[in-house]
Amino acid sequence: MERGLGHAEAPVLHNLDFAPGAGVETLRPYLDADIEICKVETEAFEPAGRGLYTFVNSLHALPPEKARAYLRKIAESGNPVVAVEGNNDNWWQAVGMLIFVPLSVLLSAPFVRPFRFSRLLFSWLLPILPVVTSVDGALALFKLYNPSDLDELTAAIDVPGYRWEAGKRNNGRGGAIIYLLGYRE
Repeated sequence: MERGLGHAEAPVLHNLDFAPGAGVETLRPYLDADIEICKVETEAFEPAGRGLYTFVNSLHALPPEKARAYLRKIAESGNPVVAVEGNNDNWWQAVGMLIFVPLSVLLSAPFVRPFRFSRLLFSWLLPILPVVTSVDGALALFKLYNPSDLDELTAAIDVPGYRWEAGKRNNGRGGAIIYLLGYRE
């Protein structure tokens, strides 16, 4: 994010969010207070503002053609873009999704606000929420773009002077974050 913001003309994150869950709000504690976060309309997307365009835990929700179209529009606008996925493409992640996610849903159910008895019912008596959350998360892991997929995705985006970089970075907790960074040189 820091590198992407370093290429931005304005301290603004324009976030494209296609999937519910841990999105750009998870980054707020790590960003400078003067950085503005704007939610971007995704239906008729045109990059109108200056700043860094972001996909936080959401690029995997798009099929390759759509993802490439969004990335192309951002590159043509001259703005930088960063896509990050907190999950990654390894089997330990899948094991965690199938064991620890349902366990955390079960344990946190009474503490989620606003409190609802239906959440307890569908977490403990009829464990629908832990099962659905776990299966949805595990299936999302198979939709992730790994760094070579991201390289392939961006290879067809030919915008003069625009550079793409994909890889994995250590998240400091024993895992990795998959990232894509695009910027005008």
